[in-house]
Amino acid sequence: MSSNTNIYDSTDTEETIQPYCGHTVPRSETFRIGEFRFCRTCFLNHSQPWFDLDDYPTVLQTEKRTAHDARGTSTVTSHVRLLGITTDRTAVYHDEINNQFWTVVPAHSEYHDTDDAVRTPLRDVHTDCTLGAPASHGDDPFHTMPNGDHLALLEVAEAPYSISEWLVAHRDEFRQLHGYFKPRQ
Repeated sequence: MSSNTNIYDSTDTEETIQPYCGHTVPRSETFRIGEFRFCRTCFLNHSQPWFDLDDYPTVLQTEKRTAHDARGTSTVTSHVRLLGITTDRTAVYHDEINNQFWTVVPAHSEYHDTDDAVRTPLRDVHTDCTLGAPASHGDDPFHTMPNGDHLALLEVAEAPYSISEWLVAHRDEFRQLHGYFKPRQ
């Protein structure tokens, strides 16, 4: 019986490369821009134009529901609202309906690989589930950017209990925040 005395260190297998910008960094710290790779620092400082807050739709989806309680009924409207733009060129939305954060990018962004089949373009859905509302037929248009690209959903994560406190703790991760969500200092 033989024993393996070699010690495995996961850092030994981390491949370092020299991307187009000239720095030597681990491959995991690089981003592809077109046919070139850049390190994270150069990627974030790349001179390509950013989409600003005004370029993204303020509300992605709206849902109206009839809420029943002991005193009668009321109409509740929930939205998927723009929270802000992060430093790595993604838009973060808050889904009030399911209390989630949505990470969204242009579908054909050169900064984010959105070729994964799970990432689907987002449509402008306005659902009315109130009493007596007509049925929706699902002919909602895609959300589009000023360059004509559609928005795609990259990730969904559970939102924290207090978004204001979370924003204060994560302020350095955002390039711009929407006025609706600006935290009190």
